[in-house]
Amino acid sequence: MLTAPAARRRLAARASTAALLLAATACAAPGAEAGRPPGTAPAGPPSAVPSAPPAAPPVLTTAQARAALITDADLGEPWRPTRGAATWRDTLLKATADHPDCGRLLDALYTEDLFGTAPRATAALDGGEEAYAYAGEDDSGDAGDGAGEGEAGERDEDGSGVGDGGGAGDGSGAGDGAQLHYRIVSAPEAGLDRTLDWLGTLPGTCGRFTARGAKDAAREVRVEPAPVPEAGDARRGLRITVSAPAADDGAPDVLVVDLVAVRVGEDAISLTHGARGVPDEEATRTAVETGAERLTEIRRQGRAQV
Repeated sequence: MLTAPAARRRLAARASTAALLLAATACAAPGAEAGRPPGTAPAGPPSAVPSAPPAAPPVLTTAQARAALITDADLGEPWRPTRGAATWRDTLLKATADHPDCGRLLDALYTEDLFGTAPRATAALDGGEEAYAYAGEDDSGDAGDGAGEGEAGERDEDGSGVGDGGGAGDGSGAGDGAQLHYRIVSAPEAGLDRTLDWLGTLPGTCGRFTARGAKDAAREVRVEPAPVPEAGDARRGLRITVSAPAADDGAPDVLVVDLVAVRVGEDAISLTHGARGVPDEEATRTAVETGAERLTEIRRQGRAQV
């Protein structure tokens, strides 16, 4: 049995505990600012969920992307807006390979789809007088069905204008000379950099391999690193040489394509410059440097307007 003093102490302890619980409850009640620890926010309704911030607008509009393209005026003579896809696209680039990375490279060269995302804007240019020996031209020199309406060989997201030539179709309007195809795409930096890193592995993975074209015809392919001007935030260049078996006259059919990719923030440039022979390295360098500078400036203007 408890003595009277012990009973009184126990009652006092219970009363003190009850008072502390009441005080804590009062502090936790809405509007009770006095008992809330410094630096903490008052509790909101249990169902309240913070709203996500609005998505940031794209840095480039379609019009800005088109304005960032290179043109024939940037490269000078003999470059002109394209009048169709070169015949060597189907005869030499349309091929398959056993190694997945090598096959992916050939697909990217043929379709121009390097980054796996739709382009914001594209341009295609022909270089050299031989680029105008088109099938399907009439006596007046007008191109056949392969010609389009786009200024400077441009096409953007809606597909209007002259395309950048991935897939030559039926060959109407096609030529056989040098061609330079140029694209601007937008994607997260990490994805763009993954593609650049992948390109860097190809001279080791696909340095030399045999591809198969129409009727299982062999194509010998060599992939080498290519120098790239110090442009943009990150860059990569390759030179791809595709050789078909010797024709009746004993001369092999050889195509050389320079492939360059440059990242500028969350936008990227991809460029292919192909020719039977060695592509004009000055034209490639000018296109990369001018295009990267133009894209950088238009991105800066776009941020200033947001």
